[in-house]
Amino acid sequence: GIEVFEIAIRVGNASFVRSLRLCRHIRALRMVKLLRGMRVFRLLLASFGSVIRPLIATLGLLGFTLYIATLGLGQAVLEYMIRNQGASSNDQVMEMYGSPWIMMV
Repeated sequence: GIEVFEIAIRVGNASFVRSLRLCRHIRALRMVKLLRGMRVFRLLLASFGSVIRPLIATLGLLGFTLYIATLGLGQAVLEYMIRNQGASSNDQVMEMYGSPWIMMV
């Protein structure tokens, strides 16, 4: 930085100093362009914050609906197993519908 500037002044090369000044201006313009891009990024983050709450609520309602449907399916499986207590297919039914988590997936 400063050392290069002092060497250029000692040598007396004015075009070199001008090119350094041009590089500095180009760097400043890149910073301005970067800050404009950051404005868009900040807007994106702010909108993400307002979208996440309805998304979580929707996923919660979807999970609740799935759980209620699983309870109904579990009741149907339980009634089937009670009616067919001696059947050999009860082991296969338990393997397929043994827990609410298995039924939900």
